[in-house]
Amino acid sequence: MAPTIFALTAFLTSVIAGFMIFYCILVGRYFNFIVKSGYHSGLSDRYAEFRAQSGVVRCHGALVGLQAIVAVVSAFLNWGNYPHWINLAPIAPLPLLFVTHIVTGFRKAEGRVNGGRDLSSQNKTIYLRYNIPLHLFHSMTYSTAALVLILSL
Repeated sequence: MAPTIFALTAFLTSVIAGFMIFYCILVGRYFNFIVKSGYHSGLSDRYAEFRAQSGVVRCHGALVGLQAIVAVVSAFLNWGNYPHWINLAPIAPLPLLFVTHIVTGFRKAEGRVNGGRDLSSQNKTIYLRYNIPLHLFHSMTYSTAALVLILSL
């Protein structure tokens, strides 16, 4: 069972890494364009409605949460099978994501964009400054963790 959970952790971590890379390439840049160009209110109203009605937030949260839970279970089951840093690699990205989003103020600015709420000039500046760099950093942390796991299979 432990090898299967380890492989599942590698798979889920890879999926999230891919999502983050896709966000940096397309979705995040599109949102930056919308915020920069002043079209934010119309798009965000529709995007907020889409998020509320489609279940995409629950799906995304479930996937990220599942990866984190499976990574912890895998680390516990495989603690003696791999070096500790390999077991901890897929656990580290999510806490890093939370910390960087909160410390930079991006969490609040992103919430306003995604929720279709008005953006102050400060929120707009924070969003545009950190949107791509933070998601690029997170894509690298998840990608690195996924690569470590894949190479350890």
